[in-house]
Amino acid sequence: MRPLYETQQDLDREREAIISLCAKTSSRPVKLPISAHADYMMVRDNEAKAIVEVKCRKNNRLAYDTYMISKHKYEGLLSWTNYGLMPILLVSWADSIGYIRLPCQHEIAKGGRTDRGDAQDIEPVVHIKTTDFILI
Repeated sequence: MRPLYETQQDLDREREAIISLCAKTSSRPVKLPISAHADYMMVRDNEAKAIVEVKCRKNNRLAYDTYMISKHKYEGLLSWTNYGLMPILLVSWADSIGYIRLPCQHEIAKGGRTDRGDAQDIEPVVHIKTTDFILI
């Protein structure tokens, strides 16, 4: 089993980001378990409408040309379309919050983070242009 790297501060930032998106869409967030391959379900009028993966970054949005997410995570989000839900990737950067509906235009490469010394962090990844995100 992989270690959990999420801190309470990470969870608090995720919650702030999802509340911003839900306010824009007149919906409410429902936190999902880790096994769901997503962080939240967005519910409006007691009906699930979307599934959301929330990512929080410390850099500004345009610091990089693309946003990188695990291909495995991307595919897990897409699997929710089988249930009629819209998958959304929501990213909170240091200077803005933006979202993109999936599937979206992207490139696939090998990548990941190297700062934790976890070999499993290097894997196939999806690169999405940061300019394709809709800002909240």
